[in-house]
Amino acid sequence: MSTAWIGHYSRNTPIDARRMDAPRLPLRTVYGIAIVLGLLGGLIVLVQFAEVVASLQERLSRWPDWLAWGVIGAAALLVLLAGVLLFRLLRPAQLRAAPAPKADRSSLEQRLHALQQAESAAATNPAALAPLQEELRELDQRAEDPRLQLAVFGEISTGKSRLIEALSGARLDSAVIGGSTQTVSRHGSADGRSLYADVPGVGEVDGGARAVLAREEALRAHLVLYLVDGDLSREQGAELAWLRQFDKPMLLVLNKADRYTPTEQAALLARLSARTGLACVAAVAGGEEEVDVVHADGRRERRRRTRPAQVEAVRSAIAELAGQPREALEQGRERAVLRAVDARLTAVERKAQRARGQDTVNRYTRRAMVGAVASVAPGTDLIIQSALALAMLRDLCACFGVHWREIEGEALFAATRDRLKTGTTLALGIAGNAAKAFPGFGTLGGGALHAVAYGLLFHTLGTAVVATLAERGSLSRGALLARLDQELAADSLTRRALALWQEHRDALR
Repeated sequence: MSTAWIGHYSRNTPIDARRMDAPRLPLRTVYGIAIVLGLLGGLIVLVQFAEVVASLQERLSRWPDWLAWGVIGAAALLVLLAGVLLFRLLRPAQLRAAPAPKADRSSLEQRLHALQQAESAAATNPAALAPLQEELRELDQRAEDPRLQLAVFGEISTGKSRLIEALSGARLDSAVIGGSTQTVSRHGSADGRSLYADVPGVGEVDGGARAVLAREEALRAHLVLYLVDGDLSREQGAELAWLRQFDKPMLLVLNKADRYTPTEQAALLARLSARTGLACVAAVAGGEEEVDVVHADGRRERRRRTRPAQVEAVRSAIAELAGQPREALEQGRERAVLRAVDARLTAVERKAQRARGQDTVNRYTRRAMVGAVASVAPGTDLIIQSALALAMLRDLCACFGVHWREIEGEALFAATRDRLKTGTTLALGIAGNAAKAFPGFGTLGGGALHAVAYGLLFHTLGTAVVATLAERGSLSRGALLARLDQELAADSLTRRALALWQEHRDALR
């Protein structure tokens, strides 16, 4: 069985034919003659070029200056253009993905519908698509609510619930321990003009799911109040950076400000505003606190007392941020939600693409193995396997929405073929060792061995292409070859050979 498509000389070629093809002169003599002829040819070309330049210079000297310089400029431009075209033709092939779809309502619904209609089980999983559809329905329902929707966001124990009580006039049930808010709760203001969302605090132990709830609610709101009770931590800075990428109106609130002197408070507000670029105001959300009371007889007693709320600065800042037209606030909220849905939908699409890509690799692997068995004439496997490899690359690019160009695809395949050439002997050996682990292999002959080897190399190439497209969204020569080197590791090939042999041994008997 020939392995000519990956660079090996056909072992079916007769020995006499190979002897006839051998050079009759010593190899050094052949090389010497070739070098001499090359130097002579270069000298002739150089002389002819010099004659052309001299003749052109003589003619230009008789022309007006403006005409001569015009011709020289046009020639330089043509040389530059030719250089650019040559560079584009010779540079390493890179097949790029189509532009990412817009994150508008119509395109998102079309992509959701396409995933629902897809045949891949990974794409049609209701558990993956249902939350996205529900998010769009929630967006429509909230658009009908005339109230200003605010999300109070921040780490645990910063006083979010108490601040909502002070701003809205509602009474919230809250435990004494930090992190008591487990789900999102919404509270309308006494004047019916605002709706406050109390979200779980971020940064608590085992609070990953609750942190997701908090982020999602923050995106659904018109305005975000982010609470801190001191200088920003690294985690708080990261949360603010994530929120700010959605361009939502935000207000930074320094709660429990009465713990600082006026000078300390002013310095802290200035530092917070400079670090975040946000408007920052001080507040005292109220609630209760423990104090030491000293009696006249010297006795000390610990009592709880109510702390008066000081939130007027917060009210004024909210009114200023919400002073823009309602339509603008609604559009900002919609953009933030759609961007979040787009990111989650893209992750589902990538998973579906990888599933379709792997199905494609498995299909072409089976075809390659059958083609190896069917190739009985010398050189036929070269035609069959090369055509299959190019077809696999084209179909994989289609799975990931990458534009396929035949010329670039062939150049890319040629580069990978050089890598696979070095792995041919390894693949044959590994396929043979894997097959020995199963009884009855000796009755199968060399065809089955070559079938497993071809399937192994196709599966390796396809897996490398799928991984590169999934990670980079393009198929460049350097990235693909680096991934192919990883896949060609002996331990990986061994596992793959065993799996292929187990799956197809009955069909190859």
